[in-house]
Amino acid sequence: MLRRSTSEPEVFAEFYKQHFERVLAYLARRVCDADLALELTAETFAQAYMARGRFRADRRAEVEELADLAGLRSALRTELQRVRRSQREALWLRVVEEFSYAEIAKMLNVPIGTVMSRISRGRRLLFERLSSVKSAASLPVSGGR
Repeated sequence: MLRRSTSEPEVFAEFYKQHFERVLAYLARRVCDADLALELTAETFAQAYMARGRFRADRRAEVEELADLAGLRSALRTELQRVRRSQREALWLRVVEEFSYAEIAKMLNVPIGTVMSRISRGRRLLFERLSSVKSAASLPVSGGR
């Protein structure tokens, strides 16, 4: 898509529309500052636009293999099933669905402290169990926001 946008500028506009909100939300959670997140998002897309002619889609397979993402995904699926259901559910809502602790507490009808404990324990267990997986050693596990 990025490479194609060099000859079809409207393709980059579509790329921007598809990814803007996710990039902004990701950066806002990382820097905890809305203005800075907006600036970083703008810079991210500006850099992507300037480099779009150099983008190589064929590198994806290279990165997947280098990081053994298939093995990590498999190990993660296996280990997630071994985590208590209550922890797995809270982790999923927080990490995948990106709900706030308060939202998760309301959904699960438990105190916010319980949600925080479940997520913390679940992350710790996953980290311990996945630490034996070669590619997991370099993964950040804190990301508590």
